Amino acid sequence: MDHIASSKYAPKECPRCGRLLVCTGNIDCWCFEITIPETTRDYIAGFYEGCLCPECINELLKGKDFRGNRLG
Repeated sequence: MDHIASSKYAPKECPRCGRLLVCTGNIDCWCFEITIPETTRDYIAGFYEGCLCPECINELLKGKDFRGNRLG
């Protein structure tokens, strides 16, 4: 049982940049400390599977796509 619990929070690759990140998926996760607008959440859900790293979230919040270009 410990193996299952520990692998749940094991580092995984950000699907946008490949950096390692840990997502707890609950209120203890770093992403609960920032406000992610619904439009940004929709963009992430439409282009990526799973969580993004803090750096990528910050870039998207600044309006940059995966190439660093301005969104919309």
